[in-house]
Amino acid sequence: MWESYPPLHAPAKSPAELFAQGAGQAYMQPGGAPQLKEPYASAYEARLEKSHENNDEPVEEPGSGCLPEGMPGMMSAVLPFEVVQTPRLLVILAEEQMQVRRIHLDGKMPSWDDIVPGYFGYSVGHWEGDTLVVETRGIREDILFLGIPHSNKMELTERLRLTAPDLLEIEFAMKDPTVFVQPYTFTYTYKKNPTYQIAEYVCENDRYSLDSTKLDVRPKD
Repeated sequence: MWESYPPLHAPAKSPAELFAQGAGQAYMQPGGAPQLKEPYASAYEARLEKSHENNDEPVEEPGSGCLPEGMPGMMSAVLPFEVVQTPRLLVILAEEQMQVRRIHLDGKMPSWDDIVPGYFGYSVGHWEGDTLVVETRGIREDILFLGIPHSNKMELTERLRLTAPDLLEIEFAMKDPTVFVQPYTFTYTYKKNPTYQIAEYVCENDRYSLDSTKLDVRPKD
């Protein structure tokens, strides 16, 4: 079992208290401000300004409305995740929203036309020494990471490696020439927790969440 390291936050009694703590890598831009092309840059800045006007409420995301966070949001590990590996498949089971993503280890990426867009896209991985390199395509255009827009042709690269027996590091690179001036890169670190057991997570009460009908920050025609 792996959990965000250092811990995202101290125990909180309410969502408002959790957000007031800053909540670590889950709610802050881990790679700094993204360098976006127009008209995406203006749309993104307007969305952030709206957030500031609403007392800096967190930017709306799919997970705010009881939907899966998708990729790469699920890897912020608000709650721990489990990794299950077979010779041909690596499966990541996240407690948050009971999300599941599959990484195919046979190295065969389907053509764009053969990938059905989804929350997690289609992922293939291969080993380069002690580093697992994962390429993902087909993340739905409306699945945003911290409000950062992208097109349906975004490619996500992850480099996973152990930096110590109980520490996992993942380097991320979001590549989308249509939207980004340069790839958006960041790194997450996780610590092994051998005693934690993933619990059932059912999002059936989102009264604290943001308006999930207003998640789309793509430029309007």
